[in-house]
Amino acid sequence: MWGEPPINGIISCAKTYMKDAKAYISAEDPIKRRTYEAERRELVARQHLSHQREIVVEKVELLEERQGTTSCIDGLDTTAITRKSIKLRNKYLTQRFKYIINEEQIALRANMTPQVTAKAIKGALIYRTDVAKGHKNSQIISEGEHRALALASFLAEARSISDDTPIVIDDPVSSLDQARRMPVAKRIVQEARRRQVIVFTHDVYSLQF
Repeated sequence: MWGEPPINGIISCAKTYMKDAKAYISAEDPIKRRTYEAERRELVARQHLSHQREIVVEKVELLEERQGTTSCIDGLDTTAITRKSIKLRNKYLTQRFKYIINEEQIALRANMTPQVTAKAIKGALIYRTDVAKGHKNSQIISEGEHRALALASFLAEARSISDDTPIVIDDPVSSLDQARRMPVAKRIVQEARRRQVIVFTHDVYSLQF
């Protein structure tokens, strides 16, 4: 027997060369070439990454730790709580305070309609009463009117906080004319029926009330 015919070996080699030729021809296609190049770059990147694995893992852990710390800091931000608190205070407390101070104005015959604004400072709600927006009260009202406004604001704030907390009033009728002294004195007597009121004054006339 002569063994395997030579034609079989020739056919096998021809198939191999044809396969390689088709691969080369297909590689000339721009789309397939970009695909092959992308695969090659990915393999090179993986090979490079394998040598830098420890550094990359350490960097990822550091970024995750930093992200966790940032989340904790953001969680401690009280800005949203402050905004909500101001909104609720303006809706409920400030409106009530405006109503109360209006009552005090009438009782003291202050004859003013101050604009009441509220501002939160370090968690505390501070009220401001202005007779005219953009102007200081001392510029447009007399000293007596200013004292009456201050007293009305003080009594309104006292009522807003509690009805039984003792209060101290220093010289409430100073700079007031006779027409306004009596309403102020009567209002203080009325308040003394609900709480302890201590008054310091040099005005003997007020003692009769």
